[in-house]
Amino acid sequence: MARKKWKNWASFALLFIFLIPVFWMNALGTAEQQAFADWQADSSALVLTKIESSRVNASVDSYGLLVAHPDMFGPFTTIDNTDLVESDDVSTAYFDYTSQLGLMGYFYDSAYTAGCSSLNCLTLLSSTLFSLTLASLTFLIAATTCRSFAVIFLLSMALSPWITFAGRNLYWSPWTWLLPVCCAALFVLAKRRIYRVAALCLVFAAFCIRFASGYEFITSFILMAMSIPLLAAIFAAEPLRKMIRRATAESAAILGVSTLAFAVILTIHASVRGAGSVREGFATIWTKDILKRTYGSAADFPPELAASLNANPFLVLQNYIFTWTTDVLTVGIGTPFEIVLGPKSLWVLLGLTAAVVVVRFHSGDSLYVRDLSLIIVTAAIPLSWFILAKGHSYVHTHINFVLWYLFFIAALCFVIFDFVATRAVTKGVTRQVAALRLMGSNPVNSQVGSNRP
Repeated sequence: MARKKWKNWASFALLFIFLIPVFWMNALGTAEQQAFADWQADSSALVLTKIESSRVNASVDSYGLLVAHPDMFGPFTTIDNTDLVESDDVSTAYFDYTSQLGLMGYFYDSAYTAGCSSLNCLTLLSSTLFSLTLASLTFLIAATTCRSFAVIFLLSMALSPWITFAGRNLYWSPWTWLLPVCCAALFVLAKRRIYRVAALCLVFAAFCIRFASGYEFITSFILMAMSIPLLAAIFAAEPLRKMIRRATAESAAILGVSTLAFAVILTIHASVRGAGSVREGFATIWTKDILKRTYGSAADFPPELAASLNANPFLVLQNYIFTWTTDVLTVGIGTPFEIVLGPKSLWVLLGLTAAVVVVRFHSGDSLYVRDLSLIIVTAAIPLSWFILAKGHSYVHTHINFVLWYLFFIAALCFVIFDFVATRAVTKGVTRQVAALRLMGSNPVNSQVGSNRP
């Protein structure tokens, strides 16, 4: 037992270390290099501006993210200057980014003050934390579902151009995306009541961190955490009907805790936004932030937002199915180590997955229930944001493709892989039995062996 634990920890450490350059340096060539360097620089600038403003004693303490004036990208040129003082090199003014509390601004500002005083160091920190949470979630998924699904999930993340884009970004900090999911897995795995309560407290804290860092994709992150007990039930050896009651109760508990965390962070944000008045702050958040990104009236917002607010949500969803601008999965470190699933591969994966479910259903294979349940549960994760936040999704097609990788791409690949693997094993066993019969042997006795000399 001790040897097995040591091997698990060693495997975890190796995976963690391997992933760091994947997301920090694009080591697998997964993302197009220029896009990797430039992706969401305007978002990272909000964090860097907070750091610059603190260094020249001009920080606005109400929010963790700031916009520099006159050049919002100016802090990219000052971040590596360790001798920076108030001068003509820095921005002339700083404005609050009021759409969120901006926890990541405070976090990376503290890291900078503590000695991580360069852009490379900060992006390394973000990549390291993401690698740690991804490695942790991979092992936790293996414990709650099955090893093959965990491996496929890991590959779908590490080989995703979109995840690679986001991995080192200071604003998005995707380690905060996975942190609540890791805690949800600990909750599912916990046996004793005290450990389950402690795990739920961790889920609450993790969601507070996520919501204080931004409200983007909140429906997807909540559903991703809620999916853990459902996935555990889907992959369990016991019948799904037997497991579903417990899984539903655990998912409800995660939903309740995440909702409480959202209420706490939203109340704090509303208090800041309303200058002490929670009611006024919430009204401002509702009209200027929530409606702007969902289903507000185009008449209440600038003309450039009219198309997003008037768009049909199903047409928005269509954009995320038909208009891929990157490969779905890729390794691009050169021949012969180059594997590409191109921009149209999502349709291929969807079609093959549907075919697997149909074949299993018509052949009487009960695994069609598992496969169909897996697809429904994981599809809800990206679809929830694409549809509920259709205003945001319409505008941010340069970002939101990342949501497909929160279990759904892995689920498609798993269904296809498992079908091929089980069919190959079945054919192999059938051929072995047929060969033994032709030789005049009893397949059962041949498997058991003989005591005769």
